[in-house]
Amino acid sequence: MGFCLNKCFIPMKFFSTCLIVFFSLQPLFSQDFRFGKVSKEELSETQHPVYTESNAAVLYREIKTNFDYNQDDGFYVVTEVFERIKIYKKEGFDWGNVELSLYDESNRYKEDIGSLKGYTYSLADNGKIEETKLGRNGIFEEKQSKYRKTYKFAMPALKEGCVIEYEYTMKSPLIGSIDTYRFQETIPVNKVYVDFRTPEYLNYKNHRRGWIFYNVKQDSRERSLDYTYTRSVLETGRAVATNERQTVKFKENIFQVELKDVEPIIEESYSGNIDNYTSSITFELEFTRFPNSPFKMYATNWEAVTKTIYESDEFGGQLSKEKYFEEDIDQILAGVSNQKEKAIKVFEFVKGKMNWNKYLGVYCDDGVKEAYKSGIGSTAEINLMLTAMLRHAGLKSNPILLSTKANGIPIFPTRSGFNYVISSVELPDGLLLLDATNKNAAPNVLDEELLNWQGVMLWESGASNWVPLQTAEKSQSAYICSAKINENLELEGEIKAQYTGNRALEKRDAFRGLTTAEAINKFDYKNVQISNLEFSEMDNPYLPLKMASSFVASDFVEEINEEYYVSPLVFLALKENPFKLSDRKYPVEYGYAQLDRVIFTIEIPQGYQVKSIPESTNIIVGENEYEFKYLLSQKGNFIQLMMNLGVNNSSEAAENYQSLKEFYQAIVDKQKEKIVLSKL
Repeated sequence: MGFCLNKCFIPMKFFSTCLIVFFSLQPLFSQDFRFGKVSKEELSETQHPVYTESNAAVLYREIKTNFDYNQDDGFYVVTEVFERIKIYKKEGFDWGNVELSLYDESNRYKEDIGSLKGYTYSLADNGKIEETKLGRNGIFEEKQSKYRKTYKFAMPALKEGCVIEYEYTMKSPLIGSIDTYRFQETIPVNKVYVDFRTPEYLNYKNHRRGWIFYNVKQDSRERSLDYTYTRSVLETGRAVATNERQTVKFKENIFQVELKDVEPIIEESYSGNIDNYTSSITFELEFTRFPNSPFKMYATNWEAVTKTIYESDEFGGQLSKEKYFEEDIDQILAGVSNQKEKAIKVFEFVKGKMNWNKYLGVYCDDGVKEAYKSGIGSTAEINLMLTAMLRHAGLKSNPILLSTKANGIPIFPTRSGFNYVISSVELPDGLLLLDATNKNAAPNVLDEELLNWQGVMLWESGASNWVPLQTAEKSQSAYICSAKINENLELEGEIKAQYTGNRALEKRDAFRGLTTAEAINKFDYKNVQISNLEFSEMDNPYLPLKMASSFVASDFVEEINEEYYVSPLVFLALKENPFKLSDRKYPVEYGYAQLDRVIFTIEIPQGYQVKSIPESTNIIVGENEYEFKYLLSQKGNFIQLMMNLGVNNSSEAAENYQSLKEFYQAIVDKQKEKIVLSKL
């Protein structure tokens, strides 16, 4: 079939436009993604060509993983990482600080970083490329726990416009725990390439996350592996060790992903851990099948995972130890028969005695007995100790495994999916969740970092079940304020506040132990001076936290043509919509249900009258899931505002983002409306 020129004719103007658009989307220069081949064009770029507001961009990311073999460890993982990043603004300097979490149990079972090298490149005034090498003084190691350490390096000589690149090799014996390969970041990723190669004896399946579509190219090849092993031979009646070299041939399975121009995932308010939603791929070891060896399954379910954890000496084995605390617990519970009172007394005893060393994990490091003796312990040691004590008290207590928000939501059953332990007590009126690592905590009030999906309760019988971590009760903030307009057009007055639940926990964590001056400095109210600050019940998490202070607020009263325009909520108003994206593809995470209440009374100054006040409103979204009440009225010489903002969900699906965005915009718009006072 021939072409019909008459019907297929394209106007030259249209053709030229298409060419312009096409070439505008192409790189303006040819990039060489070999280490050290940073170009002047890359260094001269002042902003990302598409995402112009980005403070940095990943120009190239390459991750290659394969498996080597030695006689002692068998197969082990070798991963080579190469990264080149452009920094446009100083806000992007954080991309020059790299942290890697490594398993570090013993000399044999540990992950190591080697062959690390890095450079920072920038353009000098004479147009030449300057390079600064990553030195030993920029490399650090920090112990996280008995089993993990953090390997850190900080790229040198960072400045706006520079390009950094680094590469390293990680060796790991943990063939069942492969790190996630990330394709998406909070900055653009221009190009990313992943190459994952595994011997035919190790079979992996992949799990994908995120909304960006990508193909996983699969292939295989024949591979030869040379390794040295030691064997004993008899020479003149005695055994002599000799080193032998052997070559093994096998099929290697190959998985490859290549992506270009990956859009950034934009983090905004109530994002939780944004890593839960970034596009990535994880490889899970499904089974092994070695020659002349039985087939062995590794892919498992949550029941098997939790059973393995519970049966470990560093977990379930610690729950059976009692002698080290028996005398102390029996003494504090003498004469106490009420179950809830028993639970609280034991909980408070552990909170008072133990100090958390900031180590996370589900396994004990030194063990509960040593931790009790020293008064310092990890998450697992403190809360497993608490569980054992509660059981000793005759209470139905079980540990609960969970994953912190920073650890992410586990996407498939694995022991590394959990990194925290809390305790629980089953009472006739419900379940108590207890975390004795936080001295400000109360029963059923967990730090927001722990309110991540669900937890798994482990029973003595070996059974397990999922339990919610959020409670139905709302955490509240309640404010009662009174103010008058002074001669400087400032609002001065008094404020009293009361906090419950997680609102109280957050305030106690922020302000407990501070001097009055230090506490005042922590308030971030703009154009507001705080004085006479006092807290009550700071040390008693079982009662609402109370706060009282005086304030002087400027820039909330404006005089125009002898009329006063007053912002009704003053510094307690929602100044901007927390939701700004045109489209959000991941959920909104509040962490917990919440209610904010305000009663604000403003005295009408002598010689003035109310000309107008904003209309009252009541906005409800869904079936009372979100509610905003805003009521203004004049009572004699005072204007009173009553405001309620209630959020009944701990999270909201992405498909409801637009209605939620509109809800908050309506709040912002209403709170911007002014009271107008005119002269009599």
